[in-house]
Amino acid sequence: MFETAIAQETNSDQQCLDFLDLFKEFRRTVIAYSKTPAAYDLTRLRKLESKVDALWAKLTDSQKSSLAQALLQRNLLPEEVGELIKTFNAKIVRIR
Repeated sequence: MFETAIAQETNSDQQCLDFLDLFKEFRRTVIAYSKTPAAYDLTRLRKLESKVDALWAKLTDSQKSSLAQALLQRNLLPEEVGELIKTFNAKIVRIR
């Protein structure tokens, strides 16, 4: 129930939705690069990393927390990250 509420909150925030879209694109690029590394892919990956970092830095702590839960729900972050957040009441400082 808690995760559902967070997902609904995140979906109503355009900045969070933009970040989710960007992060999904970043993950797809990482996966593609791991399968067939190419100079173009690496350049694109570096640009996406910069965009992800810049947008993450602009988010509030509340938005970051909501996004972390949404990313965990969508399996875009490893389960271990969720366990660490719960166990240590941790915050994600850098998303990538």
